[in-house]
Amino acid sequence: MKISSIIQIPHHRLTRESGISLVRILVYLSVPALVGFITFLTLRSIFEHPIDSNDTTTQSIEIARDSTLATVAAELENRGFIKYTWPLRYAGRVSKKDSKIVAGEYEIRRSMSVVELLNAITSGKPIERKIVVREGVSIREIGQIVESAGLLKKAEFNQALTERSLIKSSGSDSGELEGYLFPETYIFSRPITAREVVIKMVKVGLEHWSQSFSDRAAQLGMTRHQIMTLASIIEKESGDRNEQPTISSVFHNRLKQQIPLQSDPTVIYGLGDQFDGNLTRAHLETPTLYNTYTITGLPPGPICNPGDSAINAALYPAETPYIFFVADGTGKHVFSTTLEEHNAAVAQYQIRPNSSADSNQPAVSQGDPNQAAANQPPANQPTKEPTNSLSPN
Repeated sequence: MKISSIIQIPHHRLTRESGISLVRILVYLSVPALVGFITFLTLRSIFEHPIDSNDTTTQSIEIARDSTLATVAAELENRGFIKYTWPLRYAGRVSKKDSKIVAGEYEIRRSMSVVELLNAITSGKPIERKIVVREGVSIREIGQIVESAGLLKKAEFNQALTERSLIKSSGSDSGELEGYLFPETYIFSRPITAREVVIKMVKVGLEHWSQSFSDRAAQLGMTRHQIMTLASIIEKESGDRNEQPTISSVFHNRLKQQIPLQSDPTVIYGLGDQFDGNLTRAHLETPTLYNTYTITGLPPGPICNPGDSAINAALYPAETPYIFFVADGTGKHVFSTTLEEHNAAVAQYQIRPNSSADSNQPAVSQGDPNQAAANQPPANQPTKEPTNSLSPN
C-alpha cells in the first residue's frame, strides 16, 4: 500500500492554510515597513519643519568661545527655537558639524528648521557690526558709537581706554589714548572684548605712521606725540581739507614765534562736561591744561583723533607768513599776516552789530563750536575792540 493512499490532505484545507501563512508573512513584513515609514515621516517633520513657519522675525544668538553644540542646542530650546535638543545634536553628529561650531553672533528665526539652524550656527559667517570713527571724533564719543552699533557697552569701552598697557603701546605721552584711535570704518563681530577693539584701533594708527613720518617729525624738532597733538587741532579747526596745510602753517609760525595758539577747540576740550555748546569770553580766560589762550605752545595731548590728511598737514605745513585766520562763513577761512589785515577780516566776517562786552556772552557767532578757528591776535599784540573774531564754524 502506498503512503499517499493512506494520508490524504484535503485540497481545500491546504489552500486555506497556505493563504493564512501568506497573510502572516505579509503582516510580518509590512508592520516594520509601516513603522519605519511612520518614523521616517516623523523624523523628517522634526528635522525639516520649523517650530513656527510664520515667525520670520530675525533674532540673534551669540555663541561664546569654546561652546559645544549641546550648550547651543540648550539655549535654542530655552529660547523657543527648537522643541527638543536631541534633533540638533543628532543632526550635528551625523553631518559632522558638531565639531565646526564657530564663536560668533548669528542670525536665526523661528521659521528655520533644525537643519537650517545647524547650518546657520556652523556657517562661520557671523553678523558684522560696522563702527565708523570719523576724523575729529574724540575718544569721549567713540564709546557711544560702539554701543549704538550693538557691539559693546559704552562703559566697557571707556574702561578699556584707561588700561596702562594699551596707552603705552600707542605711543601716547599724555597718559591717555586721545588721538591714537585711528579714524576708520571698522568691522567687528561678537563676541569681542573692549580691549580687542581698542587694540585694533591703535594698531591701525600705528600702521598709518610710517618711518618717513618719524624722520620728518625729527626734522621739525617734534615728537610723534606733538605732531598728533597739532594734527588734532588742525583737524578740529578745518572744515575744508584743502586748507589744512595753510592752517598748519599758522600754528607752526605761532609756535616758532612763541605766540599762543589761541584755538577755540582746545578751550572746549579742556572744559569737558562744563561746555554747553556756548563758548564765552569767560571760557577763553579760564585756565586749563588745554586752553591755548592761557598757555604758550601745544596742549599736553591731542584733543581728538586726527586722520591722514591732518597728520600730513602737521608734518608738511604750507610755507606762508600767516599768523591769523578767521572763518568767512562758507566753511573756509581768510588768512592774514598783520594785525591790521586780521582785524579788517574780523570786522567783515565776525563782528555782529550791538555786540555786548559782557564776559558771559558768546565769544563766537552761532555755529558749530567744534570747528572754531584759532584766529585771535597774539597776546603780545594789542587788538582793536571788539575782537569777536572766533570762527562760527
